[in-house]
Amino acid sequence: MKQKKRTYKNCYLETMPYMEAAQKLYKKNGFTNLEGPIGNTGHYSCNVWMLKKL
Repeated sequence: MKQKKRTYKNCYLETMPYMEAAQKLYKKNGFTNLEGPIGNTGHYSCNVWMLKKL
């Protein structure tokens, strides 16, 4: 059976505001902050949203 190749354009993550060291690492690796979430993930405690273009 032949597998389909998937190409992702972005990597999205959600984190919490007190996780400053993690956010610093994400930014160092190309993530930028978003003003709001993408979709409804159900992570209500996570109010920091970040995206990286791949």
